[in-house]
Amino acid sequence: MPRFFPGGFVAFFDVGQGDTTILRPSHNQVTLIDVGGKIRFSKHDQTKKNTRNYQVEELIHFLKGHAINRIQQLILTHKDIDHIGNVSDFLEQIDVTKIYVPAGMEHQPGFKKRVAKYVRSGGKVYPVLAGLHVTKDIQVCHPIIKGIGENDDSIAVYIDFKKLKLMMTGDLSKKGEIDIINNFYLPQVDILKFGHHVSKTSTDEMFVKQLRPKIGIVSAGINNRYGHPNKETMMTAKNHHLKVYSTAKQGMIKAKWGLLNCYQIYYRHKLKH
Repeated sequence: MPRFFPGGFVAFFDVGQGDTTILRPSHNQVTLIDVGGKIRFSKHDQTKKNTRNYQVEELIHFLKGHAINRIQQLILTHKDIDHIGNVSDFLEQIDVTKIYVPAGMEHQPGFKKRVAKYVRSGGKVYPVLAGLHVTKDIQVCHPIIKGIGENDDSIAVYIDFKKLKLMMTGDLSKKGEIDIINNFYLPQVDILKFGHHVSKTSTDEMFVKQLRPKIGIVSAGINNRYGHPNKETMMTAKNHHLKVYSTAKQGMIKAKWGLLNCYQIYYRHKLKH
């Protein structure tokens, strides 16, 4: 039945302190932006070998529950573990046609190791710069120049699904956001996925003013050690009258639309820890 669903959805998947977003405007066109990944802080964590990756298992379960057996485009915004740490396990369990990375990141040894098996089996990795259209609906607005996959090299995309328009910026800083509005004319969006998990380094006032979003999405872990979302950034959202949803509070957040109706937001409240 999911294959015959007459509409589309965007799901901001809950991977704790990390990022994963599923874009499915139609049953045969699926884009995944980042795959999450658990950051390890202690030596014990770094040497511990987990035989199961529960984040990936939940993500695969969700995809197959929506009759998604292949990802046409996988966009990895930059090289941070909380965005791409799960990529090796993910690629072993589901087919991916093309992987897109910020130009220059494809040469980084850590990234090459994570996708080595995928590349050996014929998979393709495509470096991107601003101006590229990944699909007819997804335009790359950053990076402007080649980098190495750091935060300020993050892929940022403007997405126009007609009934839903979004802006997503990875972990891009305020400087990168200003570079975008200086190089692109961007119309109003419905949803802005806040950059860098709502760190104080992202979500510039002028960037929000240009985009005029109605909704802001926070992808962050509950009680995370970074203090995300940042209070100052949340004040920017309040000043611009954004309705804010957070994966830390609501769990997975889904924007869904049908053939005739406009998008609606769905979520389930998380249990208190």
